[in-house]
Amino acid sequence: MLDLSKGNQEKTPVLSIVICFRDWGLDRLAAAIRSHFDCAKDIDIEVIVSDYGSEDFQGILDVVQPLGGKVARTDTSAPWNRSASLNAGIAVSRGKYIVTTDADIIFSPPSYTEVVKFLDSNPNALYLIQCRDLPEEYDARAIEDILRSKAKTNDWWLTLDRASIIRPRWGMGGFAAFARDKFVEINGYDERMMIWGGEDNDFAKRFRRSGYPIRWLSSNKTRIYHIWHESSQKKALEADEGKTAVENNREILQSDSSIVRNLSKTILSCDCAPIVSVVIPTFKRSDLLKDCLVSCQSQTFSGFEVIVVENGDSNEARDIVGSLKDSRFKYIKTCEKGASIARNIGLDAAKGRYIVIHDDDDIMISTRIEDHLKALTEGVSGTYSGWIDFEHDTYEVIACHPCKEFTFESLLCNGKVITHGSLMLDSRIFRMFRYENSLSAGIDYGFILKLARNGLKLNHTKRYGILRRMHSNNLTRCDAAAQKSSGRQMAEVFKSIYSNAEYKKIRQIGLNARSMVCENHEAATKELEKYSARCEIGVSKVSMGTSRFANLGELDRFIELEVKGTENLHSDLKGVSSGLRYLIYSRIRLRELRKKANI
Repeated sequence: MLDLSKGNQEKTPVLSIVICFRDWGLDRLAAAIRSHFDCAKDIDIEVIVSDYGSEDFQGILDVVQPLGGKVARTDTSAPWNRSASLNAGIAVSRGKYIVTTDADIIFSPPSYTEVVKFLDSNPNALYLIQCRDLPEEYDARAIEDILRSKAKTNDWWLTLDRASIIRPRWGMGGFAAFARDKFVEINGYDERMMIWGGEDNDFAKRFRRSGYPIRWLSSNKTRIYHIWHESSQKKALEADEGKTAVENNREILQSDSSIVRNLSKTILSCDCAPIVSVVIPTFKRSDLLKDCLVSCQSQTFSGFEVIVVENGDSNEARDIVGSLKDSRFKYIKTCEKGASIARNIGLDAAKGRYIVIHDDDDIMISTRIEDHLKALTEGVSGTYSGWIDFEHDTYEVIACHPCKEFTFESLLCNGKVITHGSLMLDSRIFRMFRYENSLSAGIDYGFILKLARNGLKLNHTKRYGILRRMHSNNLTRCDAAAQKSSGRQMAEVFKSIYSNAEYKKIRQIGLNARSMVCENHEAATKELEKYSARCEIGVSKVSMGTSRFANLGELDRFIELEVKGTENLHSDLKGVSSGLRYLIYSRIRLRELRKKANI
């Protein structure tokens, strides 16, 4: 539970200073808070002490509030978690920029003026200051005496500078400054890292993997000092729990190369841009759109927005989006026609660092966005997942496509490498390679080929991400010839760039592309069953409406014995209702497709 003792809320501060805390010593905390306000006489700041389960909460309030600070309380008896404490404080902060620090760190007066200057000049960077350790005689009481005696001259910190010893840069604890939106993109400090050790280094590494620079501020105007006290970390390591936690932290730091963490929660979700934007173009598919949007709403990761772009003369989607009563879902209307136009409009409106283009007739598996984010590592432009084709009328699986290795050679010479709807890309890539508004077929294949031809790298999630609905109005079915023809034409354009010898090598590489493996087949098919149970033309409704067949097994046996094929369907089924006749046709077609796919 998080409680915030509120100070003056009228003015948005430039800097939010967040101090993590748990029973560390109120005398040191008081000295630290006083130094923060001394540093910021010309800057609007707020100081938030994020208390993570201290025993004497009232004592903290009695120290912090008279000095002008605020307290964010996480009521917990769980082991100390510096990451969770910092995240909780940042979650209630209001500043444009954020500084994270500890309760035993004090700052030289010019520090914040310099920090804000650097943040204004490059808000994309993470700024660090090398800590200086004070000797034992400079405990909290001595610091308080120095602050009081030197306050008028404003050079008290020079005394500390002469007495301190600079700490090596192998650790980053004590100070980090960054813009709020960059914190959102990596979703905070990793809360799996317990007790002490590694969370600052991990945060900085993920910041850099996300494509942003790290800057050390080494000017004599930026100084931070560690107040001497008995080592809290040393005490923690005396217990088995502490030793286990440090080993776990080390394992995460060395082995986990992902960028976004804490995927079961969103640290900042109110007025900040989402991490992921899902863009869904739609046109007269209200009967299918609801399933699509519900699957988005059911995602295990919540830090996303959905932008539904309806084109043409219909307004059917507006009411469906409104019925969800979810502020993450936005509706845009355009009178222009075409999937590419709708997608580009959605891209322009998207606020997320990463973007998913999702089709209005497909279903997202509930872990899809989480799986995409887990697979994001340094140097890649996005991630892609496998997909499962299913028959709209019966919700039965037609074929499973775990994908192949994403390379230009594989795309040019192979099928089923990737489907466009299974992508999540950095938003900057989508805006660099826009959709061609002039094309009506082959749009997706052309777009993906451009990505690969320009050397972009994608990681596979090792999971199925979407359930692709196959129905009578699906482009893959109703316009298959045009789709294939357009794809061949695009492939020929790219092939023409190379000599016969060069293309032979490319083809050999492409045909030997590695097949991917998806680990969630059982879970994915179970989710399909869930949607089958709630579909309007589902198995249960067929059974109730046709007393002739108790289940689909009986229907299949009837087809095997009585129906010669789809060509003679009308004569074979005289007297059978049109609805049942259509269902039988779908069952026959499904059988043919599954046979073709060898499943």
